This record gives sequence, structure tokens and C-alpha cells, in this order.
Amino acid sequence: MNAATHAARRTFQSRVTDLKPALRCTADRIRADLHTVSHCTHVPRT
Repeated sequence: MNAATHAARRTFQSRVTDLKPALRCTADRIRADLHTVSHCTHVPRT
């Protein structure tokens, strides 16, 4: 995922405020999918 933005268009804080919840939600969904799959096959931890 590319979350790049032009530095002059947004402050660091606005990027964190706007993007972090969506990124966190995506990470949680990936984690849940891996948890489900790990019951069927070996999923190596990195």
C-alpha cells in the first residue's frame, strides 16, 4: 500500500489522523484471516 502524499498538502498529524484507522483496520483483518487459515495449514511467523 502506498500512502504517499505531497508534503505541502497535508500535515503529518492529519495523515496520522486520517490514515491510521484505515491501516489498523486492514491489519486487523489480515490478522484475522491468517488466524483462520492457520487452523488448516502451517502459517510461518515472521
